[in-house]
Amino acid sequence: MDYLYARCSTNEERQNLLRQIKFGESHGVRPENMFKEYISGSKDSRPELNKLLNIIKEGDTIYCSSIDRRSLF
Repeated sequence: MDYLYARCSTNEERQNLLRQIKFGESHGVRPENMFKEYISGSKDSRPELNKLLNIIKEGDTIYCSSIDRRSLF
């Protein structure tokens, strides 16, 4: 199964989130498999990322078009 994790710090960065969603679409990720959130990168708790990590299985692919400044894990 293919998934996308997309994150922006605020709604004002909506263009960046749309770019990430288009990236997922271009790789065939279905909308229901896209996990999106607006949350600061400085926050350790990321609810949508946690949901995604709880459902993935071996062999699944997670697309993430931008990892900036700090690792997700």
